[in-house]
Amino acid sequence: MGDCLPLPDIGIDLTSFEPNRWLKTYLDYAHAISPMTPDVFHESAGLWLASTVIARRLCLPMSFDNIYPNLFILWLAPTTLYHKTTGMNISRRIAQRAFPYLLAPQNTTPESFLSDMAGREPTNFADMSDQDKELWRKERDFCAQRGLVLDEISGLMASAGREYNAGLLESFLHFYDCDPLYVRSTRSQGRVVVRNSYLSLLGASTPGAMSEYLKDEHLWSMGWWPRFAILTPETQDPEWQESKDVDEPPEILQTLLDIHQRLPLTKWPDPPTSLNALFDDGVYDIWNLYNKIVGHDMLCKDSDLDETLYGTYGRSQIQSMKVAIILAALDWSTNEVIITKNHLTQAISIAETWRRGAHCTVDIIRANEFAGIEKRIIRQCSLHHPRGMSIRELYLQMR
Repeated sequence: MGDCLPLPDIGIDLTSFEPNRWLKTYLDYAHAISPMTPDVFHESAGLWLASTVIARRLCLPMSFDNIYPNLFILWLAPTTLYHKTTGMNISRRIAQRAFPYLLAPQNTTPESFLSDMAGREPTNFADMSDQDKELWRKERDFCAQRGLVLDEISGLMASAGREYNAGLLESFLHFYDCDPLYVRSTRSQGRVVVRNSYLSLLGASTPGAMSEYLKDEHLWSMGWWPRFAILTPETQDPEWQESKDVDEPPEILQTLLDIHQRLPLTKWPDPPTSLNALFDDGVYDIWNLYNKIVGHDMLCKDSDLDETLYGTYGRSQIQSMKVAIILAALDWSTNEVIITKNHLTQAISIAETWRRGAHCTVDIIRANEFAGIEKRIIRQCSLHHPRGMSIRELYLQMR
């Protein structure tokens, strides 16, 4: 696979920025609650929280497309040791308290998920309690703008591989791309129409559970994995740290509620409208240079980059822009949401961490694959002890 290609000079020092105050507050709080969870996981969970509350109501108009700040994030780490679920529950519970109607159901069939995104009434609506009916009505106002948390994302991948769920991942790609109109027609469901889609996904799994899917070249080439920030622990054997009993800083929840109230509200059947974020002076030029370097120069033929990661490199600049919009929203203090040089610097720094994470992920998966082959070779040789095996005999047994 090779090492992550170093980023050439883009005119800014990626280590010199003032960290976003809200994100740092969230990171410090989450680290105190779940210190064994890597900080890069906590940071992405905070960004997912803010992304979810934005709910497609903020975008950055670009010449090639509108950029919305939704994210697809995958935490990839061995079970238990890194306390993934504990870390994920921090952001999930804040979202459940602040805006439960923006969260998609965790357990659902693909058909029901699409029906929810389309705002269709549940089949058992008449039997639901008044409280649940009211929550559903609030959900319908933002039916196609959702945050999704998956403790074990391998379940989604396995489900997508079944014949009756054909097209599931493709629909998720449309929702990541925030398609203004997504139409699906089947014999069982009829015509399902999703308007102004926006999906932010936070998922976790282990290398073993995801190995089959992460080494699937089709999922890389179709743009599924390149859309994800795939994050791995920076240390293989973390030191033991004990959780602390600390109060949640009130500004974490209050800032999210303020953003929710300041952005345009909506009422079914009207879809949400979006405010436009703006670049501060000179900020676009810095981003455009980063765009050219990562999305073009590093992909030239004289590069030793594995083609598997071309899509990831080609989307790093979009990831940086999504994060920059979120950081600007968290600092929103005037009539307009302004992306400053400081926002972009931190956003590119985060996107570069995610780019390195993609390299680590593919290296881990291929190392596991080679380890599996090694075990098979040892097993075959042990079965023929003490005579041993010829290369041809080993080949015939292994093929």
